[in-house]
Amino acid sequence: MIVLAAGKKAHYSTDSQDFWIEMQRELTDISTEAEFVIAKNSAHYIQDDEPELVVNAVQKLLKKHSSHKR
Repeated sequence: MIVLAAGKKAHYSTDSQDFWIEMQRELTDISTEAEFVIAKNSAHYIQDDEPELVVNAVQKLLKKHSSHKR
């Protein structure tokens, strides 16, 4: 599992942004193989703001999945 979290929510205060990031980071507790990535230049739509992060995450998961199938 890879959690991508928006790192640039302009309408959030600094404290709210920090709290948001921490809540997103806690999602990685679901899996022992989880990874957390902050999309530093993205607001809500990471796929629009930083599509390469989404593509890289999907490719990484596909590669990991295919290596487990062997």
